[in-house]
Amino acid sequence: MKNPFSIRFNIISEVRHGSPYNIAHLIIDEDFPFQIKSKESWQDKYCYSINKNGLVLIKWEIVANNPAFKIYTFDLKNKELDISNCINGCCHKIKLRNDLTSNYEVYTLLNEKEFGIKIGENKTGNNNDSSQIAGTVS
Repeated sequence: MKNPFSIRFNIISEVRHGSPYNIAHLIIDEDFPFQIKSKESWQDKYCYSINKNGLVLIKWEIVANNPAFKIYTFDLKNKELDISNCINGCCHKIKLRNDLTSNYEVYTLLNEKEFGIKIGENKTGNNNDSSQIAGTVS
């Protein structure tokens, strides 16, 4: 099944000097049914659910030079948007299930001296079937 929208990024640069995580402008080629600012601080990661009814994008929320992000979950079927609370760290991986729950890995401070990967889950107000498996990361 073809993705409903073509997602691209341009003006890609490191979120911090030497970081493997990027900040970019977002380009959606088709007539996207949501009002979002494409020239803001997006991470160059996104994922569609397997049934193509959901899309997640990652938006940077950098406060006092500390990286954090929000997960933007678009319910393409019902034309609804859910924005997560701010998550400290850098989004390493993201997957979206058909019930619009996203599973993510975040690179963040684990304790006072050590950085590493934590696993998290973001449920939206649009969840309706938790038995579905995750989509693939792009």
